Amino acid sequence: MVEEFRLGKSHTKNSARKITVPCTSGVEFGTYHHMRLAKVGPASINAEVKVLRMILKSARLWSRFADHYRPLKEDRSGPGRALSPDEQKRLFETAMADEHGSVAYFAGIVSANTTMRGCELKRLKLANVNLSEKTVAVHRSATKTNGGVRLIPLNTSAVWAFAKLLERAKVLGATDPEHFLFPFFSFRKHTKVDGSSAGSGFDPTRHQTDWKTGWRNLLERAGLSGIRFHDLRHHCITRLAEAGVADQTLMAIAGHVSKAMLDHYSHVRLQARRDAVAALETTQASAAVVVADNGEGPAETVN
Repeated sequence: MVEEFRLGKSHTKNSARKITVPCTSGVEFGTYHHMRLAKVGPASINAEVKVLRMILKSARLWSRFADHYRPLKEDRSGPGRALSPDEQKRLFETAMADEHGSVAYFAGIVSANTTMRGCELKRLKLANVNLSEKTVAVHRSATKTNGGVRLIPLNTSAVWAFAKLLERAKVLGATDPEHFLFPFFSFRKHTKVDGSSAGSGFDPTRHQTDWKTGWRNLLERAGLSGIRFHDLRHHCITRLAEAGVADQTLMAIAGHVSKAMLDHYSHVRLQARRDAVAALETTQASAAVVVADNGEGPAETVN
């Protein structure tokens, strides 16, 4: 119901009044915040509650909770950070050196070469990846925005990582085009009378929910720390901006980018141009020596 309302498929008061509202005070909101913080950030949680608020307002029920709810504080410090050349080298050399590494290894390579968010990767289906055309299609249902289908071209590194992920998915039982590229692992295990077990394994009709352990292990093996998986998206966008990619092209690849983020990447582009000009100036200046005016004539340039 919340997703239908967000996408504009449910607007009537009657449909809104069908919702059973479990929250009765700020305590329930606090519990919900704590539960969701284990999976997503404050900004995502606040966005979810905004949708709920829209529904409750439509049903004239929000007033019951308005005095009890306080949005979570969001990090406004910036879009994240790009990896340094050394961090990039160590992280991806470690990832590409182990063909049997964690799923986080391959997911990280894809994100750093496509701008894809973790949530978008986890919800990818086999049909979304086209290695022959070297593209991946991100549908609206797999992302946090209403931007429609986003077709992202794949470079050599991304093609390599996706090929590994497709091989892995096939081994785990993902064979139908509608199966998820990252099958969900079921921890349920039932022991039969004869001592054998059943009910454990992977379910390709559901998607993986996180790869925190794999990501942490990758950072440890690379000798790195303090890098979030989401930083890989910012790393990729920063590289595109430094290469002079225009806003329209950047947004076509990266999807939704806020005005504040566009301003940030505009500064990245400007700084890249300044660095290029500074390097040129240094090269030219080193090739000439200017002799100061000694009072007897104009200054002389010696090449």
